Amino acid sequence: MASYIISSALLSPQKTFEGTFPEEPIITESLYLLCAEPDYKQIIPPVRLRRMSHILKMGLATSYLCINESEVKPDSVIVGTGQGCTGDLENFMRACSEGPEELLSPIPFINSGHNTLAGQIAMASQIKGYNMTYLQEAASLESALSDAMLLLEEGTSECTLVGAIDEFSALSFKIFDRDQYWRKEAVNNLDLLKAEKPGAIMGEGAGFFCISNRPDRQNIELVASESKMNFGTEASVKWVTDLLNQYNLTTNDIDLLFVGRKGDQLTDDTSYAGIEQLFPTATIAAYKHLSGEYPTAQSFALWMAVKVLSGQQLPAYATLKAGTRGTKTILLYNNDLSTENVIIVRKG
Repeated sequence: MASYIISSALLSPQKTFEGTFPEEPIITESLYLLCAEPDYKQIIPPVRLRRMSHILKMGLATSYLCINESEVKPDSVIVGTGQGCTGDLENFMRACSEGPEELLSPIPFINSGHNTLAGQIAMASQIKGYNMTYLQEAASLESALSDAMLLLEEGTSECTLVGAIDEFSALSFKIFDRDQYWRKEAVNNLDLLKAEKPGAIMGEGAGFFCISNRPDRQNIELVASESKMNFGTEASVKWVTDLLNQYNLTTNDIDLLFVGRKGDQLTDDTSYAGIEQLFPTATIAAYKHLSGEYPTAQSFALWMAVKVLSGQQLPAYATLKAGTRGTKTILLYNNDLSTENVIIVRKG
């Protein structure tokens, strides 16, 4: 059974919450990118905002925007997150170590569970069906999408809300920095992919998608969502080629390729050059100079892919190489922390 993306919403370091590609990207010179946030009071009832942490505000607002755009109300919720509610966990642990235990606020503890957001969305939107959270680092989004496709195939769901979210936190930044993961000096994010230096810049974001077993007027099909462990360039190229064959596609069928280049001279070419060479006539686009690096950053690329298939023009600031034809089939490829992810979407 085919699966279709019938609505999407994205909160990111760019002004994507308005639902269209920004005419000009937000330019930041820093080691990390934080979300350009809307006025939450216009989206979430103010009485609920008082006790919400940053990640809950991000997730609930984006889920509301996605559901409001959908022609069908979702009956299940699946969320993918690579790091969970690290901000709340960090606040709770700091309170434990610095203050008397009898004065601890229970709210950070309650909100620190990685499945908190999925539960909050279900309660706020009265979605009483299947509810699941995937905490699988760089494969979290792809696992959530695969699960949604299975639900639709089984007939368990007619429309599933799939979300991907990760927030910036000082704790996560320090943990990953132990492995020399980040840049050592602040960099202009638009120059990130040009600067030949090691390390990425951290980001955050929330992307939500309504996946249905029936197409809407846009008729955007979610063809595949796959992940595997990375075993080297040749193995990666073979895996992507075999995956295309599995879905009755060839390299010539791919019109637009999104790659997860993050500006790290030590890993970018090794991870992506071989894949890019598979598609010589395709347009090649990047997104992590706009979103920053985080486990579910590919949700930014999926949102962009949906907008392109909906008729919006891919902006020049996201284009690495212009192709030679129109866009009908899009492949997203990300290689992060030894995990490879592929998502394929096309115009039905």
